[in-house]
Amino acid sequence: MDLLENRLANFCFADLLITMFLYWGNMAFNRSSLLSFYDKPVIRYSSIIDTDQLTSDNISTINYDSSGRYSISDIGNIGILLVHLALTLLLGIRWYISGHFPISNLYESLYFLTWGIASIHLYLTFITDLKWIGIITSPICLLIVAFASLVLPEDMQMSAPLVPALQSNWLFMHVTIIMVSYASLSIGGLLCMGSIVSGIISLNLAKENKSKYMKDGITEIKVFFSNLADQMDQLGYRTISLGFPLLTIGIVAGAVWANEAWGSYWNWDPKETAALISWLVFVIYFHNRISKYSSVSNLELANNISILEEIFITRQSSFIGSLGFIMIWVCYIGVNLLAQGLHSYGWFL
Repeated sequence: MDLLENRLANFCFADLLITMFLYWGNMAFNRSSLLSFYDKPVIRYSSIIDTDQLTSDNISTINYDSSGRYSISDIGNIGILLVHLALTLLLGIRWYISGHFPISNLYESLYFLTWGIASIHLYLTFITDLKWIGIITSPICLLIVAFASLVLPEDMQMSAPLVPALQSNWLFMHVTIIMVSYASLSIGGLLCMGSIVSGIISLNLAKENKSKYMKDGITEIKVFFSNLADQMDQLGYRTISLGFPLLTIGIVAGAVWANEAWGSYWNWDPKETAALISWLVFVIYFHNRISKYSSVSNLELANNISILEEIFITRQSSFIGSLGFIMIWVCYIGVNLLAQGLHSYGWFL
């Protein structure tokens, strides 16, 4: 079983490495394939408050090559699917060996997190037909698998019986919901970062106005990155909207479990404090996006404003979502390994 588990982990690492190179190589060298990512109209909603205001001027489209051939992104999706199946088998083996759901230590939770990210990737590609999502998901999956397999000590990778505090039905409910929320919020946070980067590139190209592919004063590359920024921001918002309720439910479930295990709903443990800060960051994200983001019009921006100032004005919520991504990982990895508390794994301290 251990040999099969190791081979499955190695397969996931190799598959994700190849898949990441496919996605990023396609991004870097195959411009026509990149432009074909947009087979549906892209709603540029930064100056739109509701759908009643949609007009032909608010929608940007790029031609789609419907040749019927498999694209590199399709092959990448197959790679993510294979990783998903391999992780399902790996977690199933751990479940069979240990006799409990495999989320009881950091090693198992990392693989479950990767499984969750792969699941959300497959779901998003199925419902949206967006072919660039793997550019975001494949690197983080690769880093998580590499950290779990290559960095964690062997004693933390071993399956062990549950300690008395974890022998509860709340283990499955609390940890599973929290890990799925981490997967969703991580993807959403990375999409926010991608929206910022794509927006900066688009604005820089628009202001420099240098390209041989000029069309009505706007370059094809500028249009691509502008639409990419908008799609990343929209998809990031929807992904965070999925993860935030799960995070809320997971925190509440954890508080109930803490009361049963330790006699108190809230102990201001470093993990609990970091989770609360992460939750508040995403509350601010939703408040900012609803109250400010959709009301900012590109026409209101001054011509002499800097690129960084403009991207901050138009995409404030993306900066907050990016901060949320950092806080989620501080809560998940940093606090567990570096701080002493009820949730510490005790690797560094």
